Amino acid sequence: LKARQQGFSTYVQAFLFWLVLRGKKLRGLIIADVDERAEMLLNMANTALSNIPRGIDTDGNPMPWDFKMKSRAAYALVWEEPIGGSINITSAQKSAAGRGGTRDIVHITETAFWPEAETRAAGVLESLPDLAGTYGFNESTANGDTGWFRNEFWDSWHEREKPLLERNRSWVSMFFGWWELPDYCWSNT
Repeated sequence: LKARQQGFSTYVQAFLFWLVLRGKKLRGLIIADVDERAEMLLNMANTALSNIPRGIDTDGNPMPWDFKMKSRAAYALVWEEPIGGSINITSAQKSAAGRGGTRDIVHITETAFWPEAETRAAGVLESLPDLAGTYGFNESTANGDTGWFRNEFWDSWHEREKPLLERNRSWVSMFFGWWELPDYCWSNT
């Protein structure tokens, strides 16, 4: 649970990119609440992609990020071998968003604002196996004291003191208040 504009989506995107580009045939999925935010996240991914150093090092060897894109579809980034990975980006406005397939990394964002959040999130999260090396991120600003995101957050929050293997929830809840961000304060008092 977070305040706005703290950079969590950017951080998760960077981590997702790092995993996919360092791994073999990893599949990532990002689902925003609305089409416009999905497009914004795609632009963020393209910015990261265009700023990755490429070329030859001083010894004449290819740099680690010298790769080829197989596809740069409107809402997907797909890399050729040896990476063979992909990142799909969509929105919860699409009723079947994220259904089908298996993912290694899932980033669902602004889920407090998703239509039919419980049903749609269940379909998406079924694509993320409960295995070592898989990652799921569910980050959102608040949207009142009701709904799927709120319930998932509080159910996990109440288990935060338990050892991981004794928890009943998959999520680890964290709260980041707006007052913790210096840019949100007018003065020190």
